[in-house]
Amino acid sequence: MNVTDQRVLVVDDNKTNVAVCLHFLKGMGITELETAGDGSEVLEILESGEKFDLILMDLRMPVMDGLTATKEILKRWPSPEDRPRIIAVTAHAFSEESEKCRSAGMDGYLSKPLQRDALVSAMEDLQAAGESTTTGDGTIDFDQFDMVVDAPDSPCVTILQEFFDGLDQMVISIVDSADANLEESINVAHQLKGGSGSFGLRSFHQRMGETELRLREEEDVSWLDSDWQEVTLRVVEDSKQEIEKVRGIAFT
Repeated sequence: MNVTDQRVLVVDDNKTNVAVCLHFLKGMGITELETAGDGSEVLEILESGEKFDLILMDLRMPVMDGLTATKEILKRWPSPEDRPRIIAVTAHAFSEESEKCRSAGMDGYLSKPLQRDALVSAMEDLQAAGESTTTGDGTIDFDQFDMVVDAPDSPCVTILQEFFDGLDQMVISIVDSADANLEESINVAHQLKGGSGSFGLRSFHQRMGETELRLREEEDVSWLDSDWQEVTLRVVEDSKQEIEKVRGIAFT
C-alpha cells in the first residue's frame, strides 16, 4: 500500500491543529480522512467497525487522553493486524514523553508545531517498516528475530523455547501479585518486555511495555484481571503460530 492510499484518523481537540494536519495530509494526496476530538470518540469509531491504517493521536485531550486511548486500543485489539498504527502528536518534546508513547504501544512520535516534512517522514518510515517485515501483521519483527535465531538449529531456539515455557506462569503471576506486591508485578512485566524484545516478539513486547507503564502510573489495578490474562496469553500463542508459519519453527 502506498502512503497516499492510507485511511487516516486525525485525533485532536484543537480545531486549528486538526485543520493544519488535514491540510498536510491532503497535500500528500491522502483523501480518506476522518477526525475525532478525544480518545473516547476514537474508541467509539473503531468499535463501530470503521477501519483505519493510521491514527495521528494528540496526547493532551479532555475526556480521554491519547495515551489512555492507545492502551485501550491495544487491549481491545491485541493483534496488530486488527488495529491501525498510531503516531503520537504532542507539544511536549521530552525524552520521557517519547518513552511513554513507545511504552504505551504507539508506533511513532511527532512534536508540535506539526511540520509537513516530519509528518511525511514518519508515515514513510512506518510504511517501510511494514513492508520490510516478512509477516504481514507485524506480530513478529523478523529482522530482529533472524539476528538472534539465525538458523533452525540455532541454540537460541532452545533459549526461546525456555522463554515460552515460563511465560504462562509469569503472566499469571503479574495478575496474582498486583494487589499484594505491586512491585513484583512491575518487575515481571519489565523482565518479559526485555526478553520478548530481544527475540523480536513485537506484539507481546508492546503489551508488556503497556502493562509496566500502567502499573507504574495507575493506582487502580482492577484492569489486571482474567480478561487481561486471557488476551495476553492469546498474544503469546499468536506469536508462536507466526514463527511456525513464517520460519517453520514449532514451539510447544
